[in-house]
Amino acid sequence: MNKEHAYKNLVRLVGKPCLSEQDIRQVKIILRKSQNIDATTLFGCARIQRVIPQVYFNFQQLKEKGVKTSVLEQFLTQAEPYIKEKREIVAALLSDLEAFAAAAEKIGVHFMVIKGACVQSFYTDESFRQFGDVDLVISKESVWQGMEAFEEIGYHAKRIRLESYPYSEYKNEQDDGTYGIAQMIKIDSKHKCFDLHLGAFPGCGDSILESNLWNESGLLEIGSQRVLVPSPEGCILMICAHISRHGYAPLKELNDIYLLLRHTGNHLDWDHLYNFSRENALQVILYGLLDRLKRDYDADIPDNILSKLKLKRHEIPISKMLFYLGKEKQSFHGRRQLFIGRFLQGAFLLRYYLDRTNFLAALKESLLGLYYLFRTGRPYRLWKQREIQSLCSNRRIVIVPIDTTTNNKGWKIKEIHLQKVERFALKSSVSVEWISKAIIVWNVGHPNELIFTPEGVYTQSAYSGDIDKVAWTKIQSLAWDLICQLKEVGAIETKRVSLSK
Repeated sequence: MNKEHAYKNLVRLVGKPCLSEQDIRQVKIILRKSQNIDATTLFGCARIQRVIPQVYFNFQQLKEKGVKTSVLEQFLTQAEPYIKEKREIVAALLSDLEAFAAAAEKIGVHFMVIKGACVQSFYTDESFRQFGDVDLVISKESVWQGMEAFEEIGYHAKRIRLESYPYSEYKNEQDDGTYGIAQMIKIDSKHKCFDLHLGAFPGCGDSILESNLWNESGLLEIGSQRVLVPSPEGCILMICAHISRHGYAPLKELNDIYLLLRHTGNHLDWDHLYNFSRENALQVILYGLLDRLKRDYDADIPDNILSKLKLKRHEIPISKMLFYLGKEKQSFHGRRQLFIGRFLQGAFLLRYYLDRTNFLAALKESLLGLYYLFRTGRPYRLWKQREIQSLCSNRRIVIVPIDTTTNNKGWKIKEIHLQKVERFALKSSVSVEWISKAIIVWNVGHPNELIFTPEGVYTQSAYSGDIDKVAWTKIQSLAWDLICQLKEVGAIETKRVSLSK
């Protein structure tokens, strides 16, 4: 057996949440026929597929059944510290999620847990679901208030990505303070991270999967708290959308859907899955996932759904390529997936824009997105240095918070009255611009530009959220002077804090 093929088949088998008797027989055959399998290479393959906890658990089970090979022993030894570290990260994130849920309930923040953290309960403690951050969707009306709940548990905003969409389906919702703007807020503390989204999948457009997200939700217990999670159908569609963005389907995604199917007893709204996937250019991905689950996991997939999703001739190789990763990287930049992944997302973008505008505009937007995908791995321009950009022309800016507790004042911002900020600016002959009902820009386009929300003060940064020390020191000082002036005229309310913190 070809060695590379042996690694692939071995990980495909032992990367599942649990092994059948047939799987065990095949694993024994592979181990017997491929004596020179290297444990380090196997570890790397399992890491790319995001299934090291599953391989570790299944190898332990095989060892208890009397299967003893050097590669098995070496893998267990190599993976043990990795498993310990990832298990601690998952436990810490779930503990922080419980604390956030309690704090959010006090102030009425409406949110939903999506992606890895919402499906982890379907895994066993031993074969746990690995994830490195927690993704939340926060309702539009409470996105800024949600920051306060995170501050209570020791987190802070690392960066906020504001994205303006001219084709937003929410553009005419005048009562919505953030219509046309999709926030992605990265919150972190001691190397733990939460990502807050205004939409369920903002990478290709705002709220692309959010049409029925809140109406078709369920509840998940996290410690003493109960949090909202998407319906099983919503989870599967998010996995498909996530794959469309990255251009490949790691085994981890197959495991998630397999356990969702097993948890629901296959009682899903298959018509909804079919219709939504067809309408949003996800049918190639959904078919590929379901077909692979039926063949490799022996999942009970209705024949009629696969026949309805039947692919066109040119779509078949695309569906198969979803499961072939580049070996050199764990990201979506692997050489084997470079082209197939980019064109998958290009089709996804085209479908998104076609539903919201005319053909020529949709073609222009999707081709532009495809161009940036090849250049940066994202469907938009990235920038490495701090740039003061217009959200109207660039459609995307990144802002970082001004620290309002480090100037030994003994207070911090409680609330900012944006209308009063605007009046003070007009009296001071300073240019201001509203980019939504909840966001106002001070000193528009100037290097000393500041951005106010009801909860805090921000400034533009590089895409990564970094600002060089010289610029940051200057901006921090100017911001503090302005904050003190606005406090005096009643535009900013403050609350006392302990200076010892």
